[in-house]
Amino acid sequence: MVLVLCAVGLGAKIALVPLHSWLPVAHPAAPAAVSAVLSALVIKASLVVLWRVWFQLAPGTPAAARVGTAVAALGAVAVVAGAVMALRRRRLKQIVAYSTVSQVGYLVLVLALAAPLDGVLDDAAVAGWSGGVTMAVAHGLAKAAMFLAAGTLALAYGSDRLEGLRGAVTRMPMTVAALAIAGVSLAGLPPTLGFVPKWQLLTSAVASDEWWWFLPLLVGGLLAFAYTAAMVRATFNVPGEPDVPRPAVAVGGVLTIVPFVLALLALVLGLAAAPLVEVLEAGFVGGAQ
Repeated sequence: MVLVLCAVGLGAKIALVPLHSWLPVAHPAAPAAVSAVLSALVIKASLVVLWRVWFQLAPGTPAAARVGTAVAALGAVAVVAGAVMALRRRRLKQIVAYSTVSQVGYLVLVLALAAPLDGVLDDAAVAGWSGGVTMAVAHGLAKAAMFLAAGTLALAYGSDRLEGLRGAVTRMPMTVAALAIAGVSLAGLPPTLGFVPKWQLLTSAVASDEWWWFLPLLVGGLLAFAYTAAMVRATFNVPGEPDVPRPAVAVGGVLTIVPFVLALLALVLGLAAAPLVEVLEAGFVGGAQ
């Protein structure tokens, strides 16, 4: 019962389906910088508490295994449901907010994939743990970049509605590039950092013979690419249109550089992720001994 109550309370704080309804309302109403911090850092604090409850206070217990699998199943639902809801939205910040609902689902899959098998720490659990922590880092970078880029576009064009962003790829290429790179990382495509944890989680599912986790991992990636493509496509020029619409407000400097740098970090770290994974795996094994 204690584990169930912890899962419910912390699930609400990390916006896990079906306790997610506050997040898509909060993000569009908040300034872009606040949304970036909330999604990239604040949610992760509650996630760390959830992980510590499972892997330090009740490691390998039958109750932790049962409740962890149930919570992970909700995570699998969240991966797909959050991405589908993102695809149905026409406002940039709402799309990014619902993508957070989806990505949180991956982070709770760790409760099942990193759980020791019969109390024994095996390769599947190690891969699941390193995948979860790397996912938290990748998500933090990508989501901070996306919210800041979305806020910059909304400021420049006076609205974050997709139909009002026509021509932004020409007028604000760095901002759109940040949005695109961050979205590709969320989709788990190489060579971004987002690819590494998806691969680790898939490896864990294979090693533990829990093939059913493949479905949310693969479908979630495809849907993430789809809503990223929808956002980027909205910034293209209309074929045959003589004049590219100009932003209502001239935006530059820090507002364009910061999201681009964050997105670039998600790309660069993906090319040099091996040392990070090795450190995480060694730390998990050492902490369990």
